[in-house]
Amino acid sequence: MAGQGRYSTYTPEIGDRICNLISTTTLGTNKLCDLHDWLPNESTIYEWRLVHDDFSKNYAKAKSYQAALMAEKLHELCEVGTFEDKDGITRADAGMVAIQRLKVDTTKWYASKLAPKIYGDKQVIENITTENDALKKELADLRAKLLEQSKSEY
Repeated sequence: MAGQGRYSTYTPEIGDRICNLISTTTLGTNKLCDLHDWLPNESTIYEWRLVHDDFSKNYAKAKSYQAALMAEKLHELCEVGTFEDKDGITRADAGMVAIQRLKVDTTKWYASKLAPKIYGDKQVIENITTENDALKKELADLRAKLLEQSKSEY
């Protein structure tokens, strides 16, 4: 049930406002709903996606922009805490390295799910499929041309 100040009825304006917020942050919808009193409940947003096609398309586009933002910020996750040992040598904390690696891997995985054509492995398969389709068409055209030539020789 929507709390005080939260929207419970969909309008294109609130849909645009939600999508603009999502596209400019790396936070998930659940966290955004906790932080912003004006947002409807998370379940309401998901329901609106099912009911309102325009909102659903804009939401998907906003999540794609969010994936790009996450990818751009990956370098920040790579900053590891360092310390100086007793000999004055700067060293990286192994535990912090492991935590940062987990954060980077999780962010990459999440971005690949939000925008698989850009950040996922699927893009390689799609490119190969497109190239194969073009080659198949070219081969079929050549076969047809050769068949036509061989018919005219008889």
